[in-house]
Amino acid sequence: MDLADRHQALARGALLVAETAEDAYQLGALDRFLKPWIRGRLHSLAGLLDSCDTRRQLAEDTRALAQTAAEYSELRDQLFSDVHHTRPEPPWRIVGQKTMAIRAQCGVLLRQPTFVLRRLDAGSDVPGAATWDFTVIANLVLS
Repeated sequence: MDLADRHQALARGALLVAETAEDAYQLGALDRFLKPWIRGRLHSLAGLLDSCDTRRQLAEDTRALAQTAAEYSELRDQLFSDVHHTRPEPPWRIVGQKTMAIRAQCGVLLRQPTFVLRRLDAGSDVPGAATWDFTVIANLVLS
């Protein structure tokens, strides 16, 4: 098996980690934000093989791919717990490279809203300027 085949196997494994986390920690309406984000991120990281010039770059890029999948699985576990367990108010969960933040509150006793803050890719000419989208989900409808 050559390097390209091994790297493709890693990318498939990272997607498997994401998909099993999605099955284990179902998050209802949050999936419309999380699923496209992780698939785009994994696809982007999997494409870095073509730009690797050294073994160190390859090691960093493969580690980033594996880490991203593991962190996504952990994020889903945390968000699932935030929604299903009664405890002090959960923090905002930062997704990826600060491109999204989610605050899911316990829905056991009261139907609490979930908040999603996403940074949009806007073609702003102003350095440091960003466009954000704030979404309130009234009911996650978890299965």
